Amino acid sequence: MYFIVKVKNVYYMIIQKHGSQWKIFNKVNDLIPFTEVMSEIEQQQEEEREVLLSIYDGDPAFKHLPPTTFQYKYGEDERPKSFLLEISWGSSYPSEKPSVSMDTFYNKHVVQDVKERVVSQVNMEAEQYLGTAMTYTLFEFVKERLEELLAGQPESYISDVTESVDRITISGTQELESASKKSVKKEQLSKAQ
Repeated sequence: MYFIVKVKNVYYMIIQKHGSQWKIFNKVNDLIPFTEVMSEIEQQQEEEREVLLSIYDGDPAFKHLPPTTFQYKYGEDERPKSFLLEISWGSSYPSEKPSVSMDTFYNKHVVQDVKERVVSQVNMEAEQYLGTAMTYTLFEFVKERLEELLAGQPESYISDVTESVDRITISGTQELESASKKSVKKEQLSKAQ
């Protein structure tokens, strides 16, 4: 167990020593900067975060939602076969699989079967990379199998709506015309009102 303290805009960690006794640091010189005592998992996450930000620098399809969530958009905007994949790291990542999600507003047009297939396939792929940095690999996995993953997604949702609209007919147009020709009687107000 440990505590984190801030002294002159630098974070330090007070570490538990000798069973249940705490070693208390009284001098700034005795304190260990937090970055020097980061856990191995925290170091792996920080390294992977830096690598991802470096690789995807300038890529409009990539988005980092600090501290541990990353999104990648596949396909062109406003197209039926485009979607956003979100990967979030837990506190034990990469020792455990990241959370994979397609539950974003951007994906409202994606068929549920396709969402489930993408998440399932990415989770299965993540199994083999446990203990290593895998976010980039998972994003690339989806790129390579994009057509296969989108097999159940309709090519177009606009044409379906257009076909339905072409089949709609309006009946009773004579009644509408006669109703619009009737003049509406205005209510007369007296001077007292």
